[in-house]
Amino acid sequence: MRFLKKLYEIIDYKTGKSEPGPDARSKQLLLYARGIEHVYPQYKVKRLTLEQLGLPNPRTFELIDGKFESAGSSRMEGLDGKAVEDMIKIAKSIAHDYEHGFERTKDEKVCGECGYGLYCGD
Repeated sequence: MRFLKKLYEIIDYKTGKSEPGPDARSKQLLLYARGIEHVYPQYKVKRLTLEQLGLPNPRTFELIDGKFESAGSSRMEGLDGKAVEDMIKIAKSIAHDYEHGFERTKDEKVCGECGYGLYCGD
């Protein structure tokens, strides 16, 4: 006997009028979906909606063939599935640096190329 996963929609309400860009939108919404499915494996997120209360229409993304594609009349691109993997890579890098230490450079010329910007702020 097979059990069907329950299908769900996640709605993220925002009160401001400024809309997050495609990268931030992908990271936030896909992280919600991945988190719910990790904690509750019996659930499957089928729709992600960004409801900007200051804007007339929500941004909705439907799961189609394993990707969240823009739904409705919007010509907006779908969510970037690679966004969560990028966040996982950053989290692993932070954990590694925490375990092995980090020392700030005194040569500010190399700061633009440095991977430790998360720690220094610049």
